[in-house]
Amino acid sequence: MTFRFNAPSAKVVQIGGNWQENNWLAGQANTGSFLVGEMKDEDGDGIWERTEKLPPGRYQYKFVIDRVNWKEDPNNPNRTDDGYGGFNSLIDVR
Repeated sequence: MTFRFNAPSAKVVQIGGNWQENNWLAGQANTGSFLVGEMKDEDGDGIWERTEKLPPGRYQYKFVIDRVNWKEDPNNPNRTDDGYGGFNSLIDVR
């Protein structure tokens, strides 16, 4: 599954989600990495990308801009209440 997010002014973009390796960016405790879910903008066009190998299931996720600004996926109409007054984006992997 490849995730894309348009954030031309961002310095760092991550994807936070409820799959085991990520655990809403808390996966860093397991991996020793401080940038769990780090996305790349290798061609500098402002579109950040990351491919995740996810087993079949339903997952929730958000994009995290510059480590503080959590945003739902504007290109995905499927969402669920995040419990904090906003929404998490939903994806079904078959």
